[in-house]
Amino acid sequence: MRIKTCTKCGAANVPAQTWCGCGTKLPDQAIQDPAVRCPQCLSTQIAAGQKGFGAGKAVAGAVLLGPLGLLGGLVGSGKIKLTCLKCGHVFLPGA
Repeated sequence: MRIKTCTKCGAANVPAQTWCGCGTKLPDQAIQDPAVRCPQCLSTQIAAGQKGFGAGKAVAGAVLLGPLGLLGGLVGSGKIKLTCLKCGHVFLPGA
């Protein structure tokens, strides 16, 4: 993720920002940040886990296809999801 780091307080800021919340002018160039960050609040406090069985998909599949449609709840169940511990935003890796 590309970010601008404040030279005064060290806060991470999105590239579109020109001023930090502390009132310091941000550098013109954004740098590539190797840390995994929440796309919403830029926090690095991230937890990873696997998606589970989707009850909503299973019900929709059962309505459309009968008992065999219950297997629709397993679609995507092996994917990894990331959760921001600061703001609660849930997102997929690479998003």
